Amino acid sequence: MQITTNNTFASRRALIGRWSTILGFAVLIVGMYISLQQPPRPTSNSVELVLFVPWITLFLGIILLNVGKYHSMRWGTNPRVDKALGRSLKGLNDRYHLFNFVPDLPAEHVLVTPQGVVVLEPRPFIGEILHEGDRWRRPLNFQGLLQRFADGGIGNPTKEALRSAAAIQATLRERLGDELGGSIMVFPIIVMTNDRVKLQITDPEVPVVRLADIRGGIRQLKDGHKLTADAHRQLVRAFQPASSHNALSTTRSDT
Repeated sequence: MQITTNNTFASRRALIGRWSTILGFAVLIVGMYISLQQPPRPTSNSVELVLFVPWITLFLGIILLNVGKYHSMRWGTNPRVDKALGRSLKGLNDRYHLFNFVPDLPAEHVLVTPQGVVVLEPRPFIGEILHEGDRWRRPLNFQGLLQRFADGGIGNPTKEALRSAAAIQATLRERLGDELGGSIMVFPIIVMTNDRVKLQITDPEVPVVRLADIRGGIRQLKDGHKLTADAHRQLVRAFQPASSHNALSTTRSDT
């Protein structure tokens, strides 16, 4: 299998996550320090400092911490999400090509297969997740409430995966023409990348798999119509960036 990755893109966003987290804690500490240094009976000159600085630093610190958490969970994991996907897909032949963070593509992780395209929608969820149809939620218990507070909302991966798949299909029509681009099957899969997630799934609208089971998810495509060699070459070429990007690197995984 071949893997094309924009390493600079992922590294920069991991760096944003790291520094946003550091700055967020620093701002909160500064705000706490200023608050503790205020006299019990502030003078008129220090009223504004007493009233506003702690709240401003609290607000700014929370924003920075949330930005840091978002970027760290999405791009700062170890192994990084694109590397984890590549390891799970290891062993596929050279007709499979994984594209990660490629400029001008409307999805971050796209796998070209002999039958079509798989849009991989990774999620680093931890704890218990309830999924039915196209609805996602955490259980209404104490642990679920703690998880909401720690990780924030989980959004709707189903709608996001379908949106990414539709955008990839539109990209294929634009770059390959309606006849060929419209005939290529685009298949979304939601991938749980954290082993500590506990899934309860009922009638999912989009397949949901664990990272270790990702190859089983793409087997659903193997019964479909195979692309011709020429169509497959055009498909791979369609996902290459329009201009040369030094940040992109293409490697071959061991089979």
